[in-house]
Amino acid sequence: VETRIRIHRVDNKPLMTRYILFAWWNIIGSFSSLMKTQGIAMLLNTFHGVLINASYGIATQVKGQLSNFSSSIVTASRPQIIKNEHIGNRNKSLALSATTSKVTFLLLSIISIPLFFEMPYVLKLWLKEVPIYAVDFTRITLIISLIFQFTLGISIPIDAVGKIKGVQLTTSAMHFLTIPIAYIMTITGYSPTAVMVMVAIEELLSLLIWLIFSHHITGLSIYAYCKNTLFPSIGLVLFVASIAYVYTNVLTEGAGRLGLSFLSSLFLICLIGYYLVLTQIERNT
Repeated sequence: VETRIRIHRVDNKPLMTRYILFAWWNIIGSFSSLMKTQGIAMLLNTFHGVLINASYGIATQVKGQLSNFSSSIVTASRPQIIKNEHIGNRNKSLALSATTSKVTFLLLSIISIPLFFEMPYVLKLWLKEVPIYAVDFTRITLIISLIFQFTLGISIPIDAVGKIKGVQLTTSAMHFLTIPIAYIMTITGYSPTAVMVMVAIEELLSLLIWLIFSHHITGLSIYAYCKNTLFPSIGLVLFVASIAYVYTNVLTEGAGRLGLSFLSSLFLICLIGYYLVLTQIERNT
C-alpha cells in the first residue's frame, strides 16, 4: 500500500489559523479579480449588446493565453524566491523577484508588440469577420497583461513573508470599484473603449499599491526597483514599439510585415535587454 490516510487532531492551532487566514485573503483577491472581469463583461453586454460582449470575450481569451505563457516562468522562480525569504536571505529573494518581473515582461513583450500593431490583420486571419471594438479591447488587454507582470513579480516576496491582508483588501476594493465606475461611465456616454482604458489605469494603480506594500513589508526600495527594473524594461519596449509603429506606416499590411515586426521585436529585446536591462549577475545566470 503506497498511501495511508490518518485523521488526527491539529496540534499547532496558531499555525493552522495562519494557513487558513492566508488562504482566505488570497480567495478574496481572486474573487475580486473574477468579479471585475465578469462585471465589466455584464455591463458591456447589458448596454451595448452581444457583439461588444463577443469582442470582450476575444480579448479575455488573448489575456488567458498570455497568462499561461508567463506563468511558466513564475512557476520556476517562485520556489527559489520563497526559499530565500525563509532562510533569511531577503535581499536575494527581492533580487529574484525583480529578475522575474524583467524576464516575464520582456518575453511577453516579444509577442505583445507585434500583436499590438498587427492586431487588425491577426484578428482578420483568426475570425474573418472582426466584431466592433475587438481590436481596441485586445490591444488594451495586451497593455494590462504587461503591467501585471511587474505586479506578479512583486507579489511573491510578500506572499513569502505572509502579510498579505492589507494589500489584498486594498487591491480587492479597487477591483470592486471598477464596476460602479464603469457603470457611471457607460450611462454618461463614454465609449466601451474608454471603459477598458479605465480598467488599464486601475491595473497601473494596483501595481503602485503593490510597490508601496512591498516597501513596508519586505523593505523593497521603490526608487531602486523603478531605476533598475521598471524604467529600463518599459524604455526598451517603447523603443521597439516605435520601430513596429514605423513598419505599420511604411509597409503594406500582411504576413511579411507581421513576420518582420516579430523578428525585429525578438532580436532587439533579446539583444538590448541582455546588455542594457539585465544586471551583470542576471547575465551570468
